Amino acid sequence: DAPDLTAGTLVVTSGDGGIFPPDMVVGTVVPHKGKWMINPAVNGHALDYVLLKKPWQPPATP
Repeated sequence: DAPDLTAGTLVVTSGDGGIFPPDMVVGTVVPHKGKWMINPAVNGHALDYVLLKKPWQPPATP
C-alpha cells in the first residue's frame, strides 16, 4: 500500500538500520511535477561542517 502523503508532511528517520536515531527530521513532502519529493530540512550548500556518525545502538533493555 502507498503511504498517505500530503504536502507539508514531515519526514523523519525511523531508527531502523542502526545508522540514525529515530525522529531526526529529514525534510517535508512537497508536490513536484505530479509526484512527491522531499524538500530537505537543511540547505546542504550552506553547511560549513558535517558530523559523521557511527551506527546508532538503541539503549540496552535492563
